[in-house]
Amino acid sequence: MMLKIVIVSCCIAIALSQAVGKCPSVDGRYPVYLPDARSCSKFYECSNGTPYQLRCAYGTYFDSYTRICKHKRDVNCGSRRRD
Repeated sequence: MMLKIVIVSCCIAIALSQAVGKCPSVDGRYPVYLPDARSCSKFYECSNGTPYQLRCAYGTYFDSYTRICKHKRDVNCGSRRRD
């Protein structure tokens, strides 16, 4: 039973992690931010190989080129959902 719980938990974690790219296993000098694959307002901050989902402030989207949240009109979301 415990093995089933562990397997299901791992599958859920993998499914929920939709970062574009992969977090480095060790933190560097500067933080690493990755865009969400589906949503333009979400992004991930990496910490020791683990992506933590964050959301841009209202009225802003995550710019995958500059790796910061910017005003909606200044960001090209591509195929990511504008929400």
